[in-house]
Order: sequence, then C-alpha cells, then structure tokens
Amino acid sequence: MINKKNLLVIFTLLITIILNSCKNTTNGGMLEVNTQKGIVKGIEENDALYFKSIPFAKPPVGQLRFEAPVENDAWNGVLDCTKYKASAMQNQTPQNMGVEFSEDCLYLNIIAPKEANKKKLPVYVWIHGGAFAVGSPNLLTYTGSMLAQEDIIQINITYRLGVFGFFTYQKGNELITNAGLKDLIMGLQWVKNNVASFGGDTKNITVGGESAGAILVSELVASPKCKGLFNKAIVESGSVLSQKYQVDRNCSTVEFNLNQSLKIMNKLNATTVEIFKEFDASTISSNYNFGLNFINEPEIAMFPTIDNEIILNDVEKNISTGKFNKMPLLIGFNTDDGDMFIPQNISTEEFKAYLNRIFGEEKAALFERTFPVDANNSMRQRAVEVATMAFRYGSEKMAQANSKKNKTYVYRFDFVSKDPILSLRKAGHALELPFAFNNYLPFGISNQEDIKFGKENVNPYWINFIKNGNPNIGNKVTLDWQQYNNERKMINFNFINTVIDSPNQELFNFFDKD
Repeated sequence: MINKKNLLVIFTLLITIILNSCKNTTNGGMLEVNTQKGIVKGIEENDALYFKSIPFAKPPVGQLRFEAPVENDAWNGVLDCTKYKASAMQNQTPQNMGVEFSEDCLYLNIIAPKEANKKKLPVYVWIHGGAFAVGSPNLLTYTGSMLAQEDIIQINITYRLGVFGFFTYQKGNELITNAGLKDLIMGLQWVKNNVASFGGDTKNITVGGESAGAILVSELVASPKCKGLFNKAIVESGSVLSQKYQVDRNCSTVEFNLNQSLKIMNKLNATTVEIFKEFDASTISSNYNFGLNFINEPEIAMFPTIDNEIILNDVEKNISTGKFNKMPLLIGFNTDDGDMFIPQNISTEEFKAYLNRIFGEEKAALFERTFPVDANNSMRQRAVEVATMAFRYGSEKMAQANSKKNKTYVYRFDFVSKDPILSLRKAGHALELPFAFNNYLPFGISNQEDIKFGKENVNPYWINFIKNGNPNIGNKVTLDWQQYNNERKMINFNFINTVIDSPNQELFNFFDKD
C-alpha cells in the first residue's frame, strides 16, 4: 500500500522531471535549453531553431583587451537569445553594412533542426573570413537554415579581429598574442561541453572556414590546444601555409607582429600597453585600415603569430604526422581566387615591391625571369596568378601533408555563374559559399541553372562530409570524389563535375622552392 509519505516523494519526483524536461522543449515557437552556464531561449525562424548570441566568454574589455578570453559567469533565470548582438570591432565596409560592432563580441550562434534535442546530430562549426580584419557570424551569408534542414547543427563563432584580435606584446616573460585564435578555441570548448544539450553529437564535430577562416581552421587542426575538440575539417581557399605569400613572407613571425603592434601605438601616441587599453575602441579601429589589396603594402597589419603555444613552428610537419589532431579533410581553392585582391592598374614599382615582399629579392628576380611580363601576359595577369597561387598552394600543401595519414579530398571550384553581374567575378574568391551552404539569396543568385548546379554538384558533398567524413556517402552525388594521394587528383566543380590533375604545376613548383 502507498502511504502519504510515499505519495509525496512520487509527486515531488514527477514535478522535478517535468520541470527539467521543460528546459529542453519547444514552447510556442521558442526553445529553452539548459547549458552549463544557464538556460538560453531561442526562436523558431526559417523552419529551424535559432539561438542567437550565446555568450561563451566574458566581454574582452578594459584590462581584458588583447588578453586571452576569460570564461564567463553563470546567469540566473533564462537568457534571451532571440536577437543578434554586436559583432567584433571593425571598420564599416560594403560587405558588413548594417552590422553592429563592439568589443563586447564573444558570442556564438546556433542554428538547429526543430527536433534537434531528440537526436544525436552532426555539428558544423563555421569560422568566417575577412582578412582577420572584418566579418561577422551574423551575416545572412552564414545564417541560412539549409544545413539545419539536412539535420545538421550549425554553430557560428565570433572572434576578435584586427588590433583587438592579433595585437602582440611582451608582458614580462610572457608573450601576449593570438587573442582571436584563443577566442575560437574557447568557443570550441564551449561547443564540446554544451552541444549535446542541443541535440549535437560531441563525437561528430566538423570545423570549417573560408579565406582567413580557412587559415584559422588549419591552425586549429595543427594546434596541440585543440586535441579532441573536433573530428573533421573543411578548409576553403587557403591555409596557414598560404599566409606568407599573401601580404608579407614574415607576417606570421613574432617580430613582425610586435613591430606592427608598436606602429599602431606610436600612431596614436600610446606610450604603454596599459594606456593603450584605455583608448576608445572606435579610435583604434578607425586607425587600422588593412584591406583586401595584396599589391600595396599595408600601413599596419596584424596576423596570427607563431607563438609556439597555439601555432607551433613546424605546422606542416604537425599536420602530416597527425601529431595533435588526426582527421579527415575537405579542402580546395577557386580558379580565380586572387583576382579580387589585385587592382586593375598597377605600376612596375608596385609589382616589383609586391614580389619582393612575399618572395624576397632573389626569388622575386627569378620569378620575373621565369614568368615574364610580355605581350601575352600583362603585369596584372602575372600578379593575379601569384595571388591565386597563394591560396591554391596553401590548400594543396595542407592536403599533401594531411593525406599522409588521413582521408583527404581536394577540389577546384571552376564554376562561372550564368548571372550577368556575378559572372564578372568568374570563379572568384568566396563564390563557392552560396553553393556549399545551399544559400543563394544573400549573393543575389536567382538563376535556376546556378541553383541547380549548387544543389546537385556541390552542396551534397559538403552535407555528406559533415555527416560522416566521406563526401560520397549519403545524399546523391554526381561523381565519385577520389581521395587525394600522390597522383594529386582532385574534383573540378563545374556544370559537369570532372576529375582533374593538379593544375599549373610550373608555378606551384616555383612556390615550393626555398
């Protein structure tokens, strides 16, 4: 017989179960999920569930400026995550119009299927590009629901940019640098610790990025600080092995970034780092004008730094041995990656200075003898070839290293849109994004031939790889994508996908010489 005392215990237990279950259930288009720091409330949009701007670290302001991120405190009650908060500090550009900027930026966005909390779903963490100086995880380009509709949980992480993300200084015996990269690592730790509450599989996490985001992903793959945080990587247009050929061959060194950091302080008459931390954020940002132009040497530019803590000196060796993170890799480049980074009109002096900056004087002179400017090859064309190869070289060198131990799949994106405006950019930088994400509206793509190409010839490979590490298994694909090996075969994305040999070997081999 059940007595009153037993009834009370049973009643209390039932109430506890009901209250706990309510934390992870849909309620009138909203969803509440219990994370390690507290409950977050999302919103249903575009036939998916959105959790916008979940904090994963304390605001990096005041004395925390330039420093490694600090874990945030727990909160009471329910945190409203139905609206985007500010993106990282940066200057306004045509690409980020309408985006709010602030130093208080360490948030991440989650886009999940509506029934995500009932399943163990693959997770795709996205890192945006933008020359380490601009960009936002809140842009329409990256916040469509198409991956969620394929039963994938997408997570976009904010990281500090420009001076705020890559300022470098010495504090006693400690080197302070790579704050932006450390932001991403803390964000990935948050994902590992919390994504199961959103229905994600902690053993099936892919990290992807494009351009600067691709470089950052490659650095995470090679970093001892990321061991066990993710299982697969997608790297679009470049890798850490591209960086020295894009702006300056020394741009990853401690000396280069210490010097650049001192330049911005001197420009603003800041005599110490402590005083510099008190400057208005917009003043610092407006005096950092690094842009998307490879030809002209930037006044001030900062980059991820080989600090031998996160980025070790021999990145290529660490990737090839799988010393820290052994994983499948999907990687590639676009046929015209470099075109947008070279102005239409360049002088002989600018061209020579560009070559000297990335190759050094001796190798630059050899380039001009081997690949001369002549009636068939204009100066701009040669510069574009170099800029494009910088992305391609970094991509394929990382593929060569990774393929020694892991499954590796390499692509060339060779597709030119049927849209008369978009076609002017040819197979340009970042133009694979709408087709990989199956998200066309932000790029102004309405041409049905383009959309058909993306849905049939590109997106299925990304979906399959995110889900199981093999781009051929799962959704129907048009051509079997061979693993990259010593034969250097890669898939060529176009209206009809084909398998090709690694192209333009003469210039690739030139880059490969010491």
